[in-house]
Amino acid sequence: MITRIVWGLVTGTKTSLDGLILRLAKYYDDENWHLIGSKQKDEEKVIKFFHDTICHDMPMEEFKEMWDNEEIETPGGGTAIINQRNVEVVEVVYEESEDK
Repeated sequence: MITRIVWGLVTGTKTSLDGLILRLAKYYDDENWHLIGSKQKDEEKVIKFFHDTICHDMPMEEFKEMWDNEEIETPGGGTAIINQRNVEVVEVVYEESEDK
């Protein structure tokens, strides 16, 4: 279950995600953030991140075509996991209330 969704600034990962404000989620059993979305203007950098992480031996053009056709299987069910120390929350989109 998702407990929190935010837009967060990613820094210090030494990846193409650094400097991006991404849509991130936290789950009950995990203190880390999970990438669930990005702004359209940042999509190329997100695609580069997944290319460099899971298919770095594949030519980028081939990877991008497969990505666009939703033929790429990403680890973690299509998400990247980002350590909480590498995220500065910019905007809270959803936060589960304590009453639940």
